[in-house]
Amino acid sequence: MIRDAANENADRTLSLLRTLRGFRVDATWPEHRHVLEEALPYLKKRDRAILLELRDDMTDGEEAARLLGVSFGSLADMNRKGLLPAQGMTGEQRLHAVFSRATLCELRSPLRDRAVLGRGAERVGVSVHGIEQLICSGAITTVSDPLVQRLYQAVQISKASVDRLVGRIESGQGLGTSETDCVLLRHVLKRIGGRDKPWGTIISALFDGIVPYGIATGNGSPVPRIFLRACDVANLPLTTFNEADHAFPFSTTMTRRDAQQVLNLQPKQMGRALRNELRQAIMPNGDLLRDQIMQTARLRISAGEVLARWGSGRRLPKPLLDDISFPRLGATGWDRRDVERGLGPDRS
Repeated sequence: MIRDAANENADRTLSLLRTLRGFRVDATWPEHRHVLEEALPYLKKRDRAILLELRDDMTDGEEAARLLGVSFGSLADMNRKGLLPAQGMTGEQRLHAVFSRATLCELRSPLRDRAVLGRGAERVGVSVHGIEQLICSGAITTVSDPLVQRLYQAVQISKASVDRLVGRIESGQGLGTSETDCVLLRHVLKRIGGRDKPWGTIISALFDGIVPYGIATGNGSPVPRIFLRACDVANLPLTTFNEADHAFPFSTTMTRRDAQQVLNLQPKQMGRALRNELRQAIMPNGDLLRDQIMQTARLRISAGEVLARWGSGRRLPKPLLDDISFPRLGATGWDRRDVERGLGPDRS
């Protein structure tokens, strides 16, 4: 009877089990309870364990979350939104239920291919805004599946498209590690201040062969390991990326790591800046307000950018050693307009 009920409907099975358990507890004679438990050993097990034992085509929440690549919270959210039917359900934040394996297989592909922009940024080795630029250029695609869009408010990118981009970066290099007089791309980009690094334009230029490049040996993201010949740096297009040209919901916040890149700061300098001049930009979740960071970038110029544009090795240009003419305004550096006007044309 219980097996037949399980094959028809899991919730009907649970109702039947509760009835039988109630009879067991209320039995007047102990021998009746013994007979009932021997005839129906299911009564000693948890409801969902019984369903999983009776139904090979069902699985529990832990397995469902693993198959879909989502958290328990997302699993519960999917159920609340009617995207994932559940049987024998209890719980709200951590959903205790059984799920159809067939349904999970249908949902698995788009969910396991999606990733947040931050994951893509870590994989490629650029900022989140860099990933947004690469989406606008078509180098990375977003997940347009209706299920994913209903489940997540933020833009989700395709992991497969990120993997293809990384593979193309790693396979397209034309310089070997034996090249001499080379410079890392990330050091070159410190010459860009007051705005975002134009990652979309740069990656396209590398793919188009405008600037030959190589990748230094090592692990992790490929972009931080890209190097160029020093003589080719002048050919690298560093044009500004204009958000107004693209119909995309650009983020209004940024991570500490991305802000550090925009401001051309070292980690210790960034820490001091967050305790002082950037304190008002910090949000409750630890992210930073993008507008405030960009405003600071337009007003201040860091030692890292100064060295990249006018310095020699680790020595700052002599005029900047005069604290009276060029007072340092904090961890983020000096007044940008004063320094650029005082030091004149740079080598970028």
